[in-house]
This record gives sequence, C-alpha cells and structure tokens, in this order.
Amino acid sequence: MEFNKIDFDKGVSLHIEGELGRYNTLPIDTLIDIAKSLQDLLRSIAISEITESSAIDLSLFNIELSNFEKGSAIPTFVFSRHANQNIISKDTQKQKNTVNQNFEELISITQSGDFEQIKAKYPDAIRRNNIVDTLHKFTNSFKNSPTKIADIEHMPSESNSTIKSIYEIKKISEQTKEKLKIQIITPQHEPKEEFKVGKIRETTSALGKIKTKVIESFSQGISMSYAPSEIDFDGKKYILNFPLRCLFEKEEDYFIIQSEMLDIIGTGETKEEAELSFKQEFDYIYNLYNEAGNEKLSKRLLKIKTILDNIIKQVI
Repeated sequence: MEFNKIDFDKGVSLHIEGELGRYNTLPIDTLIDIAKSLQDLLRSIAISEITESSAIDLSLFNIELSNFEKGSAIPTFVFSRHANQNIISKDTQKQKNTVNQNFEELISITQSGDFEQIKAKYPDAIRRNNIVDTLHKFTNSFKNSPTKIADIEHMPSESNSTIKSIYEIKKISEQTKEKLKIQIITPQHEPKEEFKVGKIRETTSALGKIKTKVIESFSQGISMSYAPSEIDFDGKKYILNFPLRCLFEKEEDYFIIQSEMLDIIGTGETKEEAELSFKQEFDYIYNLYNEAGNEKLSKRLLKIKTILDNIIKQVI
C-alpha cells in the first residue's frame, strides 16, 4: 500500500467533531495539547526511522498552526517555516518524506485496529515503546470527539468548503498501549556475600549496651549502579524513556558517576555532590548540542546528540 496522502509541508487538517468541535472552536488548552502531542509523535518517528548516518535536526519536525476552518473545528498544521536554515542538512526533504510516510502508516494502522503491525514494524523495545507512548498520547488528545484527517477543498465561487475524510483517527486505549509496549526487565542477580568498608556509628547506653548503625558503605574495587529515570537541574526536569544506566564508583575520597554512552562524568566528595555534578553535565551537553549547528559537531558528537534525543521523552 502506498502512503502519499499526507504532507506536512503542504498542511495536514484535523477535522474534530463531537463535543470539542460543536461550536466551531477549540479551547486553547486542548489545541496546545493536540499540537504538542502531534509534534512529539513526529519527532519520535524521526528518531526511530532516520538512520544515524544522517544528521537529524529535530527542529525540522516542529509544527505550526497555519489555518483554522469551521465545519466543527478544523485546525491545519504544517512543518515549521522557522527552522534554523544553518543546520538543515542536504537530506532535509528526504527526512521529511520519511516522517510523512511513517506518520501516515501509523494513522492507517490505528484506523484498522490491527496493532500487530506496530509490533512487526518496531520489534525492538526502545523504538516501539517510544512510538506507542507518543501515538497513544496523540490519539487521546481529542478526548472522546471523533476526529479525522481531512482534505479541505475550497470552491472558488462559494464561501463554503468541501471536507473529504482521508483517515479516521481512532483512540488507542490504555490497555492496548500496555499490551503493545515491551516490558524492560532488569536481570535479577543471585545473592552473594561481599566485604565492605564504610562509616559506622557506635552508641553506648547508660547501662553499657552498645548499638551500631551503618552510616555509609561501599565496596572497594566494585562498581555500584546509578540509573535515573528523571534528571532535574536548574528548574528543568528531563523525563527519560527508560532508566539511564551509569557506572557509580568510589575512588579514594571521591565518588564518580559515568555514562560512557553519553561521555558524561560527574564527581564529588559525596554521592549527592557527584549526582549534582552529573546532572549539571547532562543539562550542559543537551543545551550545547541542540544549540550548535550539526555541521559544527563531529560524527561522535552527532551520535551522542541522536542518543540524547532518543532517550529523552520530554523536558518540563
């Protein structure tokens, strides 16, 4: 089946009926929610479908409201005209075509209800879970109002327009979403005995009874684990698609948290200082790589930028 009915460069119209569109208007909060969930879905598709060999500038897949028709409520969205021209690669149109086609394919799947196609399309956990989450959020942003992707044809000699349905957007239920996602299970390790060193508080009562309490402990020569699912720094919170697993070690008088995948190291005299240092580095490279032009980044840094965009679900 060929998918060529949807093109965000020309505009994609959402025909929203029911309670939301009954007055030919949309509440501003609902419009923002629809637009944000649509943009998140398009970005997820870009990350999942565009190969790492091509530089991805996710601002290409930002959208703007270009029109609003009556006949219930019909907002039309287009790819942003305000993308930074300095960081658009020569593969821009090819990337947009890829996103258009895969968005159309996903909407076609939701219309048919054959969700096994999503499992076949995205067999791996990272891509499937990300796509399923954003697709679920988008299809539910219309609440219970019937919604279609429509083609709007304006008649030259008439004030009215003709609305032709292209796809019906059917909601993905919470139950279906959970069935589609792949559960990432952390392997369970067998119990083992190991010797540790640390700080112990010893208290002697008036009767001479001694109580001890472990204040801090660590295994020398053994790495501990650090796997945050959220990273908050300087008033921002990075919500991750899955826990970011890092090495957590103690060397002499310093704690070290390291993500080799992202080339980030946080250090401190305490666990808390090391964690704060790591969060600061995470926030720094996220802002640096997203503000810099792709042409200014090496191949290794472009790959790190792609990984960051893949693991971050949203920033609030």
